[in-house]
Amino acid sequence: MQTYDILYKELPITLTAVSLGKDYAITVSGGDRPRIGAVAVCHPGEHASLITTPSHRGDTLAMDMAAIICYELSCTVTVATGIHFEGFSKKEMDGAIEAAGTLMDLFLKEARKHPPIL
Repeated sequence: MQTYDILYKELPITLTAVSLGKDYAITVSGGDRPRIGAVAVCHPGEHASLITTPSHRGDTLAMDMAAIICYELSCTVTVATGIHFEGFSKKEMDGAIEAAGTLMDLFLKEARKHPPIL
């Protein structure tokens, strides 16, 4: 299991990756009330599929991350997102999503250097 953390507006955002053979299960959570809001799965050569909870806006983050990681590592990926910052503006949430993207980049860099042993 790999864990990557960053602070955004003094609150944590965490990406956790668990290898399942050559595939990955990823969670991205944070803010003042982490939760599960959206789950995406992507298989090489396919479009990502999505499940969301009502009134959650993490769908784009889950879909984009699943598609990018799947493409970059040529494996099946699930991404569950749950970042919640109470009272944040759209611009502030965009910043949180950008911070999550930074964590994804760190994960991809490490995963390319040290692929899972099968």
